[in-house]
Amino acid sequence: MTISNTVPWAYELASRYLRDLAARVPGRVRLEVIGRSAHGRDILGLAFGLEAGPPAVLVVSGEHATEFAGQHAVRGIVEFLASGEAEARRLRRELRFLVVPQVNPDGNILASMNRNATGANLL
Repeated sequence: MTISNTVPWAYELASRYLRDLAARVPGRVRLEVIGRSAHGRDILGLAFGLEAGPPAVLVVSGEHATEFAGQHAVRGIVEFLASGEAEARRLRRELRFLVVPQVNPDGNILASMNRNATGANLL
C-alpha cells in the first residue's frame, strides 16, 4: 500500500491543461513543444512574454516522476503569469519565460505503473 499526501498530475491531464490554457489566453501564453521524450511523447512548455531570444527565466518541474508537489507549484506560477494582474503584465513585457511543468513525461507515466523505462517492476 502506498499513501501519498499529493495528488498525482497525470501526463494526459497536464497536457490538456497546458493546451486549454494556451487556447484560453492566446495573447498571453504560447504553447511550445520543446522536445520529445525517449518514448516519443511531447515535452510541452508554456512561453510567456517576449517572443525572441532565449528564455530569461526557465522554470522546470517533473524531473522526478512521483514528486507532484513541484508540478502543482508550477501551476501557480503559470496561472500568475497568464493572469491580467499588473505585475504579471509587466513581467511579460520585460522578460521571456519558458515554463516546463513535466520535463519527464515518460517517468510520469511509467511511475504510475510502478515500472522504469526498461519495464522492470519497481516494487
